[in-house]
Amino acid sequence: MRDKDGGLIESLRELGKLALMNGKLEASVEECKAAIRYDDADFEAHLNLGIAYLNLKKYDQAEPELVTA
Repeated sequence: MRDKDGGLIESLRELGKLALMNGKLEASVEECKAAIRYDDADFEAHLNLGIAYLNLKKYDQAEPELVTA
């Protein structure tokens, strides 16, 4: 099912996940944050953002994202 935005949130979420999987942590952070701006309840975007922050050793930023997820 496509989002009411034509799939934009899903695309941003997937780009964030792919960037994370490829070690492009800063790009992952940006894509996940963009997805969250459109849908703050997107648990997967929060999860991937938290994981990216953990890998960047930004623990204070990771914790609230992981708790939200």
